[in-house]
Amino acid sequence: MKPIAFIFLFSLLLSGYQQEEIPKDIRKKINSIDSLLIIQSTVRDSFNSDETWYLQDVNYEIADALVDLLSDERTWQIDTKWLPCYSCQSPDKKIRCFVWYENTGGSWFSNCSVIQYKTLNGKTFAHSFMDGLMHNGEYYESVYKLKSKNNLYLIKASVRGCNTCCAEMMYVLQLAKDSANFN
Repeated sequence: MKPIAFIFLFSLLLSGYQQEEIPKDIRKKINSIDSLLIIQSTVRDSFNSDETWYLQDVNYEIADALVDLLSDERTWQIDTKWLPCYSCQSPDKKIRCFVWYENTGGSWFSNCSVIQYKTLNGKTFAHSFMDGLMHNGEYYESVYKLKSKNNLYLIKASVRGCNTCCAEMMYVLQLAKDSANFN
């Protein structure tokens, strides 16, 4: 084989292993979230139990940064292996769940979450579940599209309260023309 042909074939083979091209502004947001996750996962050991408010603040920063990142329509084109905290997605790829361990101590194994979705008119949104509905510290395991004319999805989650308390939860999400109904 001629050296030029060999070099061409070798470079073609290597190009499949290189990280896909991610726009610089999105890469910067991903790196920022990764940094926050590192801070959140390593700082816990240096705090007293009454200083967990700081970790909760970091969790809110992670949630806000993820919502900002995932509200960008271009993120649907990025392989999920490059997106921080990716958990699962619906079979039609209209809903994706992102989850991370809250790491605030105690015996409760609590998680934080953000859901990204596409409305029926194709707009991209992301919603944080740091408070209220769908924030019981659960881990989103899977998303199913229900056979319905109402664009309904079932999100399966599990939660581990303390060492012996476990539960599974189901949430129904409805995609609408320009929003989603989480009730």
